[in-house]
Amino acid sequence: MTVIDQQLSETTPSDPQKTILERITLEHALYALITIAAAVLRILDLDGTPLSPQEAQEALNVWDFWQLRASESIGSPGFFTITGLLSQVLGWSDHMMRLVPILFGIGLVLLPWFLRHRSGRIGSLTVSLLLAVSPTLVVISRTAGGQSVALFAGLLLFISWLQYQESENDRWFITFALALVLGLVSDRLFYSLSFTLAIAWLVQRILGPSLIKDEGGRRKAIIWPNWMTIRFTVLIWLGFLILFSTAFLLRPDGLGATADLAVEWFSRFVTSADLVSWISPFFAIMRYEFALLILGIPAVIWAFRHDQSYPLFLVYWLLASLLLLLFQRGEMANIVLFGLACSLLIGCLVNDVLGSDLDWRELVFAVAFLVASGIIYVNLARYGRLASTSLASLGTYNLLLIIATLITVIVLIAILWNWNKAVTQKSLIVGALILMVFLSWSTAWWLSRTGAGDTRERWYTQAADDDLYSLSATAQELSWQIANSSGDIQILSTIEDPSLRWYLRDFPNLIMEDALLPSANDQLIITPSGQNPALENEYIGTDFGYHRPDTDQALELRETLRWWLFHESPVPMNEERAILWVRADLVNSGGTNE
Repeated sequence: MTVIDQQLSETTPSDPQKTILERITLEHALYALITIAAAVLRILDLDGTPLSPQEAQEALNVWDFWQLRASESIGSPGFFTITGLLSQVLGWSDHMMRLVPILFGIGLVLLPWFLRHRSGRIGSLTVSLLLAVSPTLVVISRTAGGQSVALFAGLLLFISWLQYQESENDRWFITFALALVLGLVSDRLFYSLSFTLAIAWLVQRILGPSLIKDEGGRRKAIIWPNWMTIRFTVLIWLGFLILFSTAFLLRPDGLGATADLAVEWFSRFVTSADLVSWISPFFAIMRYEFALLILGIPAVIWAFRHDQSYPLFLVYWLLASLLLLLFQRGEMANIVLFGLACSLLIGCLVNDVLGSDLDWRELVFAVAFLVASGIIYVNLARYGRLASTSLASLGTYNLLLIIATLITVIVLIAILWNWNKAVTQKSLIVGALILMVFLSWSTAWWLSRTGAGDTRERWYTQAADDDLYSLSATAQELSWQIANSSGDIQILSTIEDPSLRWYLRDFPNLIMEDALLPSANDQLIITPSGQNPALENEYIGTDFGYHRPDTDQALELRETLRWWLFHESPVPMNEERAILWVRADLVNSGGTNE
């Protein structure tokens, strides 16, 4: 046990003679702080972005079921089951539809606790911190659907299998079965995670060293429980699979939806694609998980040099996730598998390097590296501001300062390395960790809030327009004026969009039609922008944005720098707009209760 590990576990939590407060260690307090940070990133400003079409469809499946209406096939049976039950207690809102992903996203941050025997205490804390601030994980945790559940189930599957092979405790085998159920009913992302784990396991079985060893240090055979335990576990597995697939037998077609997840996953494998589809996921990693690359690449090198079984398994897992990105092009969500494996690997590196207390020299050098990073970032931002203006020539000074700072840092590292290798390693690790947390937090905050509705971002291919809030509020206000109620007004829409229908769900007289007949006499009519319907009655209209399709932007190097640093692009965002028409006689007469 390292010095830091001893300090983290200074108080033994299992001592029955101590009170609950006395059992709390520094490690517990740090996990609590990390959990709070994860909750802040995932919970705050949830209502700032409307539900995207995919999210809205998941929400509508639950809403239509409880309203006794015919609904689309279930997307994520697990999300449908849990959200459907919670909605009967907590009501209907955007927050409620995103509650399940948030809870499982926070739970994912706590799972590294069960890997302390592999990553070390400081290493597991590091992993939890990286998972808490990961931009892609934050976004998935704020997205209605089963992806967040799939990630939690996948990591729990790996942990429970590893724990069972090491302890042979049947409770971990049952936990493995329950994690498998949760994953199978969640999302096809679970299949991607399980597939990459299986590839990593097979590669290590061939190349070694063995992940599970016996007391003699030799490869340990895979442990299986006795037949009684297997039969009992299979019964539990089947029971929970049926219950969670069918919303506790309320939706029998959920079993088919669960099977469809596997079919959809296999259908994502493609043999041909354009160059953009090939490289887009890797650019997205650099765009959103660049902070992990700062220590991820050194961690891979460290793992191969030290030839330890667990870090090497994580390297194989990381490489398998990158390989899957090539074969399942277009599945941007698979990027989180890279982030998950990379975070676990970085935790091992950090635990190995920070194996003793930090002294003042290491802290001073770490601060020096942070200052140098700050100088580089500020000058890079200044250059990005000047590059596309008439003052571009002034940016040469900033480039020279960046180059001079980099040379100085490299020379300083070389000198310190020859003087004291251990001090230099710790200084770089501490400085890089602080920098990683800062970059990840800022990127996660932008991507999950202001950038959540921006389809120029590589992560989003479609989004709902913020005007949907205004459209819904306007329709409600007109309903009060015309029908003297919050939702009894008649609405006819020729736009079939899940997000639009979700924000008009409180209007029971809403009708969706493919075409608009000249004889239409509804109090409110919604049509695509640019369409001026020829109707027998006169209507007055106001336009609102409702959908943002994918926006392809091919930027030059300077424009890309400006986009990455300041989120400013010369390419306008694509937008689809709708017109809300109100019958003119209702406006002129001040409303009617017909």
